[in-house]
Amino acid sequence: MVDPDDLFLVNGVLGLDVSGFLTRIKYYQSMLNSTVSKCSQDGATVAKGQEITRIFREVTALVQSKATRMGVIPQ
Repeated sequence: MVDPDDLFLVNGVLGLDVSGFLTRIKYYQSMLNSTVSKCSQDGATVAKGQEITRIFREVTALVQSKATRMGVIPQ
């Protein structure tokens, strides 16, 4: 049996972690966009930037999905 106070504490900590993680992903995406815009626009640079952006989107969706499934609310 899970103690409700422990569950509340764990959900609170996870909420902070999820929120911090998603904020960092947004920051990294902003840095990537700034860097790519200043780099050469050859095919390899553009393709790598798009690949990293796709990975950021997938990770964000996965974390949000798992947090929602667990009932964790980002803070």
